[in-house]
Amino acid sequence: MADDELKKMNRKELLEMLLGLEKENVRLREELRAANEKLNERRLMLDDAGNLAEAVLHLNHVYEDMGKAAEQYLENIRIRDKESETLLCEAKEKAADIVAEAERTRLHKIMEADMQVTNMKKKMQNFFEKHPDIFAQISEEGNVDP
Repeated sequence: MADDELKKMNRKELLEMLLGLEKENVRLREELRAANEKLNERRLMLDDAGNLAEAVLHLNHVYEDMGKAAEQYLENIRIRDKESETLLCEAKEKAADIVAEAERTRLHKIMEADMQVTNMKKKMQNFFEKHPDIFAQISEEGNVDP
């Protein structure tokens, strides 16, 4: 409004105009406050969204690390399982070798014992052939094979 128009207005009109401008000023301040409040809410929402996105990224990294750790653990178990199988196979082979050696030793000892028994029988037979009187005396006391 121009200065000339303001000068033509009376006091009541000026007060009414001032009162209207004050009401409009209050209304505009309220709108500005509400707009600032909405802006702050949006900023908080954006900050929260950013924080949430950061948290999700962090959780993704945590889950990736956990997945990698689990895979590494499983791989170690597979390796140990293969090592255990290898050790078990080696132990079975050694056990089979020991059993085979024990069987050979047993058979050898049986053969030695059989040979000693055969030799002892021959010596006894020779002895009794040379000493028939002793053989007769022993035979009377019990059963003896010549």
